[in-house]
Amino acid sequence: MAYLRDEEIRRLLSYLTEKIQNKEKLAEIEDELKSEFGAEFLREPEIITFFSEQNIELNFDETNWNLRIISYTLLQMTQRGISLNSVSELY
Repeated sequence: MAYLRDEEIRRLLSYLTEKIQNKEKLAEIEDELKSEFGAEFLREPEIITFFSEQNIELNFDETNWNLRIISYTLLQMTQRGISLNSVSELY
């Protein structure tokens, strides 16, 4: 059992509000995230489907690299407030 911090829940709900049009479904997810099993809920396939894989193209000295951010990693980045731009800046 692990509670999520309020700011983590806020970030996740902000992201999910853009992805989920059904208010009832969003309310159910919010209740799950705020429960004592919120961290475990994040591992469910139902929630991970809302975090689609992302690709970042990076250019170094005329060499192109593609960085793939898988769904679970995007979920964790969103939860922790890490943007795709900040990840690309690391490279």
